[in-house]
Amino acid sequence: MSHLPKRLVIPALALTMWLVPCQPVSADMDAAVNYMQDKGKQFGNFLDSTFDSITGEPKKQRQQVEALAAFKGETKVSRRELFFVLAPDSDWTQVQKDKKKGEVLGKIVRWECQVDDIASYKKNSYRLTSADNTEQIALDVYLVARNAKEKKRIESLRRGDTVTVTGHVESLNKDKAILRPALLK
Repeated sequence: MSHLPKRLVIPALALTMWLVPCQPVSADMDAAVNYMQDKGKQFGNFLDSTFDSITGEPKKQRQQVEALAAFKGETKVSRRELFFVLAPDSDWTQVQKDKKKGEVLGKIVRWECQVDDIASYKKNSYRLTSADNTEQIALDVYLVARNAKEKKRIESLRRGDTVTVTGHVESLNKDKAILRPALLK
């Protein structure tokens, strides 16, 4: 159509669309499903696509998730302790607060929390916010679904459910801790 004068482009498009017969939608849906399944096989498994969309750094995230899955240790600092240490009216000095933050910041923790809400974050990952924040540090947990079974479990959680999460503490302040990435135990 680039050889047509500009004044004829729109009428030519309209004529083309009128002449092309419409196909039944159901036939196209089957083809679309087959196409998506083939693309899924072509571009890797469930988890690989998750890593690409969360951080853009699949290798780093894969290592973090593998470390989370293998974590057998115990978290020495509780959510309750962090709440009281980081509170503005705390009697802890800034040096003591920084030392306590250093015990969890950038480390793997395993904490129990009550679900307030879960929202889709990116492909195969979810943002869980904690509900049990009275006298405990609030949590924003970025859960990764490593497979379809984990995805189904995360999507089945309801407000008020209590879960145990294992996550990498990305940031921490007086209001909340952000765990990214994280897994349900």
